[in-house]
Amino acid sequence: MHQCNDNRDIDSSQMNYHDLTLACSDFHLQPYSLMSENPVFSTDDLVENQSPARKMQLLRLFLIGCIDSGKVKGLQWLDKEKTLFKIPSKLAGQHDYDPQEDAKIFMLWSRNTGKYKEGIMEPEPAVWKTRLRTALNKLPDIEEIREKTQFDIPEPYRVYKLHPKNS
Repeated sequence: MHQCNDNRDIDSSQMNYHDLTLACSDFHLQPYSLMSENPVFSTDDLVENQSPARKMQLLRLFLIGCIDSGKVKGLQWLDKEKTLFKIPSKLAGQHDYDPQEDAKIFMLWSRNTGKYKEGIMEPEPAVWKTRLRTALNKLPDIEEIREKTQFDIPEPYRVYKLHPKNS
């Protein structure tokens, strides 16, 4: 067990250094570059270079870190147990669509997988959105709760549930 700065105990027996820093709230912003333009990890640490099981683990940690940071508009926990969360899902065709804000979570995931390199590649918010949604749909421990998803409101969103991880 490892105790984070916020006094949470993390089971560190199956974690490497990067996983542990991601799991502790005092590091949530740094590993996923929410505050900087450059990824923190080396090329070897990019999600694209990981096994499928490792990719799933990294996506879960990425989402938890982003939600806890509060830096992505519309991405938030819906329950105090931190099992239900919502992801913004505004369509690019909406009159008030702002790619900087409305596609931020999708851009961050694409950047952290190495599929988007800011300043080198053209932004493709629709492609980023598809990539994250596809990755979420592949995870056995994250499930979309369609009954709670809202599309017909000014700030549409999808709701997902984090199931306990399999050991």
